[in-house]
Amino acid sequence: MPLVPLVSTQQSHCASEYCNRTPCFRVEVHDPPGTVIDGKTADTCADHLGATVRDLNVWASAAKLSGGNIQVCVIDARPGCTDSLPQGALLPASWPFASIPLN
Repeated sequence: MPLVPLVSTQQSHCASEYCNRTPCFRVEVHDPPGTVIDGKTADTCADHLGATVRDLNVWASAAKLSGGNIQVCVIDARPGCTDSLPQGALLPASWPFASIPLN
């Protein structure tokens, strides 16, 4: 059973520096698979998903990681889905979308 990351209910803006869109994807570097590397996650909109995956893959290559993967999960940020939760609560991302092996 794949791990489903917990994401903040307060996704405010895409990780891209100049984008104000609500993130709909969480990208994480796992090494080994199932273990998220601290500080190597990003919440991004669909327009910046490819660049985010590329940037984290470049970082993983420079760090000489080879046994892990980049995990992409869809964030469920539908209006009303989190209205009853306290601010700062964590909820599961909707589902794993892609797992890209590190070379």
